[in-house]
Amino acid sequence: SLKNTAIRTMAAYKTIWRQDMTKFDLTGRKALVTGGARGLGEGMAQALAAAGASVMIGDVLTTLGQETANKLSASGAKAGFVKLDVTQETDWLAAIQATVDTLGGFDILINNAGIEVTALVADIEPDALRKMLDVNTAGTSPGPQHASRAMPPHRLPAHKPRYLMG
Repeated sequence: SLKNTAIRTMAAYKTIWRQDMTKFDLTGRKALVTGGARGLGEGMAQALAAAGASVMIGDVLTTLGQETANKLSASGAKAGFVKLDVTQETDWLAAIQATVDTLGGFDILINNAGIEVTALVADIEPDALRKMLDVNTAGTSPGPQHASRAMPPHRLPAHKPRYLMG
């Protein structure tokens, strides 16, 4: 089924991220992972923490996001959670500020948040399609814009570039 295929794909990506991220030393780096409460976002957050980064989970799934941050903290990483609806400009500003305040800086943005509407084209509801487009397309734009302002080059040593991933 489609659901089982998606679950296997997410598990494979989590494994790949864990393996590949062990090659990197991100000690001292501070990351915000949008959509980090579960799925690929959670896997990326775990990989970043395993590589030494501090991680802020940003998600609309408050309980699950806090649980994910708690798991990262229990593994020894510095971690936090902030409610982030990527379609809301004020949430982006608050999430970036919370990342700076909680982690002591901001170097990496993993712009992962997204939703899927699963329906036949003939059956899809216009509001559901608009929501998916708002989150998956328009919702990704403010992140790099605001993140780049919070990561001015003068805050980073020349040998430590900032990372913006969409």
